[in-house]
Amino acid sequence: PSNTVSLLVTRTVSGLFGQKDWHGINTFFYFIFWRTLLPALAIFLLIGLFSQPFSVLLKANPTAFWVLGVMTVFAFLGAIIRSYLSALQRFTAQIVIGVIELGVLLTVTFLLLKLEFAALSGVLGMLISVIVGTILTLHLISSYFLPQKKNHQRLKIRSFFLYSLIFSAGTMSLISTDVLLTRYYFDTHNSGLYSALSVIGRMI
Repeated sequence: PSNTVSLLVTRTVSGLFGQKDWHGINTFFYFIFWRTLLPALAIFLLIGLFSQPFSVLLKANPTAFWVLGVMTVFAFLGAIIRSYLSALQRFTAQIVIGVIELGVLLTVTFLLLKLEFAALSGVLGMLISVIVGTILTLHLISSYFLPQKKNHQRLKIRSFFLYSLIFSAGTMSLISTDVLLTRYYFDTHNSGLYSALSVIGRMI
C-alpha cells in the first residue's frame, strides 16, 4: 500500500510542480495525509489485535507485530514525504537520505542481532531507519506545506488509487511468501536471521 501512495503522490505533485502550482502542492499534502493516516492507523490496530494468533502461526514474538504496526504507520507517512522529493526533483537529497537510511538499517539490525533480538532485529532496524529518513525529508520539504493553506480544489484519485493498490498488494504477496514459509517451517532464531537478511536485501 505504501508503494501505491508513493505512485499517487509522485504523479500528482510532479504535475503540480510542472505547473508551478505551489498552492496545489501545499493543499495536496494535507489532502493525502489525512486520507492515508486513518487507514494506516486501522492497519496498526488490526495487526495489534491479531498479534497473538500471528505469533503462534509464524513462531514469532508478538512484540514484533506491534513494532510492524508502528512501522506501517511511519511507512505510509514516509511514503508521502519521500515522494515529494522525487516529484520536486530533489534527487541528490533523495540519494543522500537513502544512503543514510540504509546505514541506519544495517547498523541497528547488526547490533540487535548481536544482542540476540532474533526476528525483532530486522523489524526494529527498518522502523528506526524509516523514522530517521522521514524526519530528515520532512525538514527538507517543510517549506512546501507550511503553513497550511485553504483547499479550494476537489481532487479525484479513486480510480488511480484502486488500480495501484491492487498492483502493490499482488507484488507484496509475491515477495513476502519466502519469509512466511521460513517462519512457519524453521525455528525462531533461524527464521529471524532470514527475515533480517531479507529486509536488508530488499533495502539494498
